Amino acid sequence: MKGVILSLPVRSRPNRGKRDFSLSIFLKRNISAILFTLCFTVGVVWGAVVSVKADEAFLLDMDFLFTTNLESRLSLGMLSSFAAHFASNFIFIVAAALCGLSPWGVGVLPLVLAFKGFGTGLSAAYLISTYGLKGLGFYIVVVLPGAFVFSLALTFMCAESGNMSINIARHIFSKSESPVPIRLSVKKYLFRCVYFLFVSAVGALCDMVFWSFVSKLFF
Repeated sequence: MKGVILSLPVRSRPNRGKRDFSLSIFLKRNISAILFTLCFTVGVVWGAVVSVKADEAFLLDMDFLFTTNLESRLSLGMLSSFAAHFASNFIFIVAAALCGLSPWGVGVLPLVLAFKGFGTGLSAAYLISTYGLKGLGFYIVVVLPGAFVFSLALTFMCAESGNMSINIARHIFSKSESPVPIRLSVKKYLFRCVYFLFVSAVGALCDMVFWSFVSKLFF
C-alpha cells in the first residue's frame, strides 16, 4: 500500500495568486494610464490654485469648456445642456485622437489631459469659493458624475493615443518592419476613438440629466 501511494503522481498547483496580483505586472500593463492620471491630477491642483486668483472675466471666458458660469448653465434646456457638455467633451476627444495620429503626439497628450484637469479644478474651486458648502454639495451631486465618466474615458483615450503615436513614430523612423501593418493599427485605433467618443456622449447625457433635474434641489 505504501508503494502505491508513493508512486502516485504529484500535481503542482500554479501560484496563480502571485501571478495575478503582482504589482510589477499591474504597473507595466497600466503605466500609461497611471502617468496620464498623474497629469490630470496636476491639472486639477493647477486649476484650483488659478481659480482663487482669477477674475470674473476670465471665469466667464472659460465657461464654453468648463463650468465657471452657473447661472448660464442652469438656464439651458435639456437639449442645449447636452449639446454644451458634449461639445466640450468632443473637443478634448478629437484633440487626443489627432495626437495619436502624429509621431509627436505622445508629447502633447499630457498637456491635453492636464488642461482637462485644470478645468475640473477650476470648476470645483469656483463653485466652492462662490457658494460654500452648497457649492461643494452641488459639485459632488450634479457636476461630478458626468465629469468622472468623461475624465475616465479621456484618460484611457490618451493612453490609447500615446501607444498609437509611438507605433507611428516607430513605423516612420525605425528601419525594422512592424509585425502588424500600420494601416490595420490605425483602423483599430479609429474604432477605439469612436468607442471613447460614445462614452463621452454618455458622460454628457449624465450631465444633462443631473443639470436638468437634480440641480433644482440646490438652486
